[in-house]
Amino acid sequence: MKPINLQMTGFLSYRDTAELSFEQFDLACISGNNGAGKSSILDAMTFALFGKARKNDSSLINSACEKGEVIFVFEYEGDKYRIIRRLYKTKPFELEFQIFDNLAQIYQPISESSRTRTENTIQQRLGGLDYETFTNASFFLQGEADAFTQKKPTERKEILGKILGLEKWDVYKDKTTKLKREKENLYKQEEAAIKEIDAYLMTEPQITQSITSIKDELKSLQKQKATIQTNIDLFQHNIEQHERQKKNCADQRILVQQDEQELQDVLAEIALLEADKSPLFA
Repeated sequence: MKPINLQMTGFLSYRDTAELSFEQFDLACISGNNGAGKSSILDAMTFALFGKARKNDSSLINSACEKGEVIFVFEYEGDKYRIIRRLYKTKPFELEFQIFDNLAQIYQPISESSRTRTENTIQQRLGGLDYETFTNASFFLQGEADAFTQKKPTERKEILGKILGLEKWDVYKDKTTKLKREKENLYKQEEAAIKEIDAYLMTEPQITQSITSIKDELKSLQKQKATIQTNIDLFQHNIEQHERQKKNCADQRILVQQDEQELQDVLAEIALLEADKSPLFA
């Protein structure tokens, strides 16, 4: 992060507006009497970036003012940002986060819907840099020169990791480990599938023999089917022939009945004729 401009109004030692441009020098030494406002400059930076300083209440406001304001402009990874924080004695603080639009040559707001979300956005834009890491990496707070050395080894390691950007490598490591685990699981699944296929291929001779047997059995069944179909056709032919004969018999029975009726009629006529014979021929 490269500071560009810092403006303070009603903040700690600075009752009136004080502005400091960092573009006019590469190296500077800040000197002055106690209470002149040397540490206030660093407090203003941390207050703008993280909302924290050596004090974290309304005592940051100059005693002669009702509010304190810090405007901090800085560059990070090729983008220029501006943070505006206003601290009030009687109401919650205000926070604005902006990014410089090179095309329009103006600052565009990138604040979120709440202060908490805006704080998170600022920290994300700073690559996860927090107050503790910034103060240990950039300068020694007054009276806390040995703060870093007094920390536990794990805490120092964590701070150094954030300073050097090692957290990104931890993320990469976690992603790589997760990807490795997924690939190993996939490999195991594929290996199990290959073993299953190999086991299946080992049964190929038996399967081939079974298929041959099934084909032979199918041919035999097809022959049996043809024989049965022939017998069915023959049986059907016999049934049809029997039905024709049955019909002929019925027709003959009707003719016989007709002949019998005609015979009865003739016999009746003969009987009548016998009864009507004349006595002359007796």
